[in-house]
Amino acid sequence: MQQAVLPLLVLVSGPPASGKTTLATILAERYALPLFAKDMFKEMMYDNAGELPSLAMSRFMGKCSIDSLQIISRQLLAHTISHILEANFDAALFTPVLRTLAQDTPFRCVQVQMKCDGAVLT
Repeated sequence: MQQAVLPLLVLVSGPPASGKTTLATILAERYALPLFAKDMFKEMMYDNAGELPSLAMSRFMGKCSIDSLQIISRQLLAHTISHILEANFDAALFTPVLRTLAQDTPFRCVQVQMKCDGAVLT
């Protein structure tokens, strides 16, 4: 009897300009996985705002974007669909989300934490 293969959730995280989007895009193309990124949602909100948002509004949009990633991931995992999420996940904030997801639906998870020397970023 074959065992069902659990869906795979790939989290690509790190500071701005560390290569998150580049790596996530390569992985999505190579393994034919859907990719959802925080900035996809945040940029859509910026575009629909019609004006440059305040710092407080930008942070609110960022939180809404992360919440959107959680909603999408929950649905995809429930339907055993492997996928990639890309954002500057805060481990302290996102780890409880992963635990909650795992209670609802079993899945495998790979977390990639991008890093870059500050001198390279400037």
